[in-house]
Amino acid sequence: MKNNLICTSLLVGLIVSAPVFAGNRCLDHINKLVNHSSLNMWNCNLNDQDMPQVMAFLNKHSEIKSLNLSLNAISSQGAAELAKSTTLESLDLSRNKLDASGAAALAKNTSLRTLSISQNNIGDTGARALAQNTTLKSLSLGKTEITDDGVKALAANNTLEELNLYLNSIRSPSGFALANNKSLKSLGLSYTEVGPDGIAALAKNQSLTELQLEGVYLSQEDFIEFGQNNHITSLDLELTNFDDQGAIALAHNTHLTTLYVGHVNGMSQRLTLEGVRALVTLPLQYLRIDDVDLGDEGAMIIAKCRTLHELDISNNRMGEKGFAAIATLPELTTLVAGLNPTTDASVIALAKSNSITSLTISPLPYDDINLTDKALIALGNNNQLKSLTYDSAHFTAAGLKALLNNTSITSLNLTLDDINYDALKVLAENKTLTSLYLGLCDIDDKGAAIIAMNTTLTGLDLGTNKITDTGAAALAKNKSLTWLNVHQNHIGKSGQKALDGNQSLAYILLEGQENPTDN
Repeated sequence: MKNNLICTSLLVGLIVSAPVFAGNRCLDHINKLVNHSSLNMWNCNLNDQDMPQVMAFLNKHSEIKSLNLSLNAISSQGAAELAKSTTLESLDLSRNKLDASGAAALAKNTSLRTLSISQNNIGDTGARALAQNTTLKSLSLGKTEITDDGVKALAANNTLEELNLYLNSIRSPSGFALANNKSLKSLGLSYTEVGPDGIAALAKNQSLTELQLEGVYLSQEDFIEFGQNNHITSLDLELTNFDDQGAIALAHNTHLTTLYVGHVNGMSQRLTLEGVRALVTLPLQYLRIDDVDLGDEGAMIIAKCRTLHELDISNNRMGEKGFAAIATLPELTTLVAGLNPTTDASVIALAKSNSITSLTISPLPYDDINLTDKALIALGNNNQLKSLTYDSAHFTAAGLKALLNNTSITSLNLTLDDINYDALKVLAENKTLTSLYLGLCDIDDKGAAIIAMNTTLTGLDLGTNKITDTGAAALAKNKSLTWLNVHQNHIGKSGQKALDGNQSLAYILLEGQENPTDN
């Protein structure tokens, strides 16, 4: 489902904003970046001069079919080198420095089935070149300076099945052109100006099954058309003018299984419990309905949709009764329920779920925090949980130990929590966690030295804390970590040197450090 449904950590925001690697650590440790048939080299400070080395590795490892090079500094020259690959099937070059010539080079490749070059300035010329490719099935061109002319060329392609054009300057002519395409199954037009007329044309398309329309204005007629189009199974309508009448219209589409309608109450019209009652008659499996002020009554209505697998119901004034109702959903595996007035009773109610494996909970900011060890003890008794985000809370070492008696939990996010040395010792002694997120927890050098003693963690986020060179030196001695985030601490040159000397680390996030003694 949508990538942002599960916000498991602050790590993502820190990574996206910061080039991270000193030297070519990714190239030096390239073997560690392979996961089955995928090679992940995103945000590795790579440029065109590094592409021959990447290609040489790929040529020796034909089993690698997917390569992620997003968030680097690769231009069209490097893209042309990568386009020579005859074994890659998926390539992500989003957020690099490609222009139209890079797109044209990639368009000549015949092995790729999936290509993302979003947030590169390829323009209409690049779009027209890519439109000539007949082997690509999935193409992402968000924020690439494409206009209606480029979309017209892409719409004439009869082999593409997935196309994402978010944040481009396209209007209703693009909607009409794309509506005539018979091969596309998934189309992303979020934050464009396709307009109600263009959307109305798309709503009549009988091959599309998924439409992403976040931030796009729709008419009531558009909602009616979507309700009558039983080929559509997935709709993203966040930050649109979706309201009760839209919900009632959509409820006629009995094939709709995925729906995102969060953040609608800021609009002039709004979704109320009347609209929610209509939506839960659908066979929804994935639903995001955050920030619409549902309260306990709304949560209890949502709980009537017994087909749900993943649910984001954050910022909805839910209390114990609402959480208890949601916990009864028999198929629910992922729940994001942050920014609610969470209490021990609420968490204890959720802990009774027999199906949730990934859980995100946090109280409202600036509210009195009413979570204690009782909540952690309850979660510790739920052996279904594998991933837990439990931020902005207070607890003791004893409570944390009770939680971690649950050996099924392998990923734990405690961002913004009040963690003392005793609690850090509990984390250091744990042998089942593989990923741990401790951003914004006021951890100092002593705390860093304690957590560095853990011998089973492979990923650790310590971003935005109070760690200096001394703490970095302690972390550098850890031999189990393969990625480490120490962005926005107080680490200087000696600390960076110590971390660079750690041969087990493939990723180190260091950019944005500050050290007053370096001035």
